[in-house]
Amino acid sequence: MRGCALAVYAALLMRVLLYTGKGGVGKTTLSAATAIAASDRGHRTVVLSTDAAHSLADALDRDVGAEPTEIAPRLSALEIDVNREITRRWSRIRDFISHFLRSQGFDDIVAEEFAVLPGMDELLSLLKLREFAESGKYDVAVLDCAPTGATMRMLALPDAFRWYFEKVWDLERKVMRNAKPLIEKVLKIPLPTDDVYVSLRDLYDEVRKTRELLSNPRQTSMRIVCQAEKIVIKESQRALAYMNLFGYPVDAVFVNRVIGLATTNSGNGNGKVVPTFGEWEAIHKKHLAVAEEAFRPLAVRTIPLQPREPVGIQALRGLARELFRDADPAAPLHAGETLTITKSAGGYDLSLPLPGIRREELDLWMHGEELILQVKNWRRNIVLPKRLQRLSPEGARMDGDRFTVTFR
Repeated sequence: MRGCALAVYAALLMRVLLYTGKGGVGKTTLSAATAIAASDRGHRTVVLSTDAAHSLADALDRDVGAEPTEIAPRLSALEIDVNREITRRWSRIRDFISHFLRSQGFDDIVAEEFAVLPGMDELLSLLKLREFAESGKYDVAVLDCAPTGATMRMLALPDAFRWYFEKVWDLERKVMRNAKPLIEKVLKIPLPTDDVYVSLRDLYDEVRKTRELLSNPRQTSMRIVCQAEKIVIKESQRALAYMNLFGYPVDAVFVNRVIGLATTNSGNGNGKVVPTFGEWEAIHKKHLAVAEEAFRPLAVRTIPLQPREPVGIQALRGLARELFRDADPAAPLHAGETLTITKSAGGYDLSLPLPGIRREELDLWMHGEELILQVKNWRRNIVLPKRLQRLSPEGARMDGDRFTVTFR
């Protein structure tokens, strides 16, 4: 059964499903339900939490450790211990940064805190995911991500690493190799040793491979969880735009806890109907229509408000029926294009979807072989193919939800 299902994906690649969204919308519950549904279909599945405030064990109603714990047939779970991952992958770099800060007068506690860069804990969680992909132990991995802002930081870090290693790395190593003794003598500050640089290079290689995994639509699908509320839908639109900006494939939006929809899940598998709540039913109905328009052409799936909190394997299995019916939860729910380059009259059009973003919110410029796009606080450096590097951007426009740059 499992072999037949996986043949759909054209290669024996571990499928990766990331659930993200605003805090409190039900990411953990849907992640756990998806993992249970995948394991029930015969996939060897692991579900893991990258949120520092873990709640996966609470949703599953099982003890979950920092290493994969089997909680049902073909289903394992873990809550990543960030401190352990930092010790494994960041210790040499952390020790150098701490040593440097202490030499500048910082006390030990402050130096230790500043030695872990913002977003580093989320990034190290992703590297754990890549370990699973390379191990061959699992067919499906489901990630319960931190709230949207932390997830965006996590997904942007690989591009920041790439920029540093392509633009700064070689020059910095050359300068340090030649000038290190003099600089340390004159300025009396410690400088990185070769083993620190080796650790950085190794970390970059892991980050690069993880970026390739996450941006491969045959292998990875990101799924946004929201609720039928105006503010939450707006934040989810921005999350979709940022993920498109960085080329991460999003295949569905789940609108959770919708009032007024019938449910076949009572928490124990028996059919019931969720009670309605007056004006809230009309409000949710209105915002559902907004969500379906805002996220088109992605699949927008609605989950009714459950009659009781879905906690534990059996309750989550019932919720999974609401989510996927008889479909394979690991299969891509939408196979759409992200960044495209097409020939136009006298040049080329580079286009990518940025729903919910206005043209005036976008800045762009060329720098060498890169096109740089900035949306508010988020920036992406797109390395252009050689054909476009010889051309100039002549105009930019929004075609519906797609941002298009014309090169002549």
